[in-house]
Amino acid sequence: DVDDTDGTNDSTSLSEIVVDATGGDVPDLLFVDELGSSAPSASPSEAPTPAPTKSPKVTIGGTLLEDTDNDGEGEDGLGGSIIKLVDPDGVVVATVETAPDGSFEFPPVTPGIVYTVVQMNLPGFFDVDDTDGTAGPTSLSEIIVDTSGGGDVPDLLF
Repeated sequence: DVDDTDGTNDSTSLSEIVVDATGGDVPDLLFVDELGSSAPSASPSEAPTPAPTKSPKVTIGGTLLEDTDNDGEGEDGLGGSIIKLVDPDGVVVATVETAPDGSFEFPPVTPGIVYTVVQMNLPGFFDVDDTDGTAGPTSLSEIIVDTSGGGDVPDLLF
């Protein structure tokens, strides 16, 4: 908590506001919070900064293609498929659906983590190829994405 309408008056904390509603409605009460930085500054200042340092984020996205001529190559975007972003502990961090053109993008995530992107096949479809093939322990419906470099990963292909 950073501030509220009555500050710390009347023995309240910044999470409490004393309200006397005997005279009717009491509009315009205000609480102000801020998200603290998860990492300390390299050289802390003596006075608090007006806003916390924003954590860097990366985006992960790509395209799901349909192999319309059975040559093992994707030609047309395929919409409506579920794509999951899974962290190393197996926790699903985000789930998105491919757009009609087959594109998808997850909300920005914290870099420095190796994620697995998992594509769920639509009924009647099966996997043909993906960006990393079957590298490591992955199948053709999984792509390993290492975000330790800190850059966006926009060109995954299923």
